[in-house]
Amino acid sequence: MEKLYKEIWRLVWLGFYNEEEILEIVLEETWASYFENQINAAEIESTKEELSQLIQKYQATKADAEQKWHPETAIDRLELAFEELRNETNNVLALHIAGDDYDEAIENTGAIFMEDSDIDTIDLTTGYCFYIANDAKQLLPDFENPASKTGTLPLHCGNIEGMEEEGLAACQNIFQILKKYGFKLSWNKKHDAPINLLEFKWESRYQEWD
Repeated sequence: MEKLYKEIWRLVWLGFYNEEEILEIVLEETWASYFENQINAAEIESTKEELSQLIQKYQATKADAEQKWHPETAIDRLELAFEELRNETNNVLALHIAGDDYDEAIENTGAIFMEDSDIDTIDLTTGYCFYIANDAKQLLPDFENPASKTGTLPLHCGNIEGMEEEGLAACQNIFQILKKYGFKLSWNKKHDAPINLLEFKWESRYQEWD
């Protein structure tokens, strides 16, 4: 059960999910284990209330910690940068936690682009930027220790169709906008290299994210 508790801790501290969503995620994983290992189904259902109480406990711990955070956190500034990148002038598809890993994130980004595009007016010069869950989780507080941590958050960028010249231009623009919002950055100026947000402190208050 400790593995499950740690996953709940991480989902709470990511700040992107409410109690109902976290419970749905962990129960889905638990049911997957049931079908794989034939765990007793009634036992799984009986744990729902326990897990719900644990989520509330961790949310309360996080709420106490939030009182000490700056009113505008690094995540808040990153969302402001993303909002600017998404406008018609910059034309960038900017996503929080696009997937668990890079391959999944690329697939999801392409799917979101196609879903949001008019087939008759698709703009293949569109840029993208995202970070992945596996990298974000490295920045979360240690299990049952609410102290904030600081580290590097890689932000992947490029062109939605994989075009090198357009991808490099998109990344250069993203780099400049991130600088505008006060981020300390490292990037080797190649179209297929992530822009690293250095000394990034993960402090994410829950809100209805896009």
